[in-house]
Amino acid sequence: MIVSLLIRGIDNEQKEVKKVTTATDVVRSFASTDLYQGESVSVTYTPTAGDWTLDEILPDGWTVQGVTIFQQHLREYLSQSTPVTYTFIAPPTLGDNLFNQGTFQMGVIDQVWYKFTPDVTITVSACSGGTLTCDGEDNDCDHLIDEADELTSPPLCILQNGVCAGSTKPCSGSWQSCTSTQYGPNYEATESICDALDNDCDSSVNEGMIHVGSLNTLQNGVCAGSQKSCNAGSTSWFDDYSGVDDYIATEDASPSGTPALCDALDNDCDGDLDEPKMNLITDTSGDGDIDCSGCIENSEFTTYKNAWKTLGKTNPQFTELKNKWKTLEGC
Repeated sequence: MIVSLLIRGIDNEQKEVKKVTTATDVVRSFASTDLYQGESVSVTYTPTAGDWTLDEILPDGWTVQGVTIFQQHLREYLSQSTPVTYTFIAPPTLGDNLFNQGTFQMGVIDQVWYKFTPDVTITVSACSGGTLTCDGEDNDCDHLIDEADELTSPPLCILQNGVCAGSTKPCSGSWQSCTSTQYGPNYEATESICDALDNDCDSSVNEGMIHVGSLNTLQNGVCAGSQKSCNAGSTSWFDDYSGVDDYIATEDASPSGTPALCDALDNDCDGDLDEPKMNLITDTSGDGDIDCSGCIENSEFTTYKNAWKTLGKTNPQFTELKNKWKTLEGC
């Protein structure tokens, strides 16, 4: 679609401007559309080919840095095909400024002028400047709002113990509540890292971390499923069998110094039951009665077993040997 209109040039002659909605021979771009009084903006023109003429009609009061304009016309003949940038300086007056009369002409013999699209409105505002505060405003007139690196004396976060010490509230229009971002990479809402740090900032270190780690090294017998622990001074998880029922570090001696348990369990979690004792829960004599429901030392068992085999039930020593079995430790 082509729309024709007339724009009066600086030579007081009328030139025909044809607006081609799909034309991209020269693209105009403004670095910003919001300025403060007296500020400047970079405007870049990017042509697809060399030999073209620019005629940008500026709103009243605007000037171009380093370039003389006449009757608000920035008119330049350019033989380059690379982008060219001008610095437009805003007037001291406030309000909206409409750039809607910029045109360009391609080649040296092409008399058709094309209008830049789209139209651009630049708003000029007042800014008195002042102390930067957290209020959602551009207090220091730098077109940035509540920049964190310039805000001074931000309030402290609620949590200040442990890894949270020194953390400050973030600003987003007003001071906001702190999250893990402010508390740092070592923060945890619930402690789970064994690092001797107060990760949840409650003044306690590694609390609630007993029997909750990975599996203990020993997993046989009564130790099956048992888990490692971490205490206040630990920086790594350690094997902890203190909460394991019936656990004995060495099965031939209980923790209290009394004889080891004879319970048909692997108390020391080494894969063997009741070593170095032997559990007798069978009818060894064949008389229909369980001879012993406890344990005897392997060496003693062998001695009495061999002696018993040479005797019959009617032999007076049979009862004597059987009584010795029952008086043995663990029987």
